[in-house]
Amino acid sequence: MTDTIRSIFNGNLSPIQYFGTQNRELMDLQRLLSRNSERITQLLSEEGQKVLSNYEDWYHEYCAVSIEQAFCDGFCLAMRIMTEAMSGEL
Repeated sequence: MTDTIRSIFNGNLSPIQYFGTQNRELMDLQRLLSRNSERITQLLSEEGQKVLSNYEDWYHEYCAVSIEQAFCDGFCLAMRIMTEAMSGEL
């Protein structure tokens, strides 16, 4: 357990680096998003491309914050389950 905590602290272990790499559905959706983004970019004026680029940046930031929050929420839930299990409340 302490090795895992140390690895996370030292930056050697990062759960986000594995996010979606084993999920076929996420990989397919990522390809679809990329393909359609390229198609939309070709159809837009230069100003429209800038707006789309900004939108994509904000959306990526939103996703990153959401994923981080979901990880924190899941971790807290796991700790509550562990606490209940250790105290015999299960």
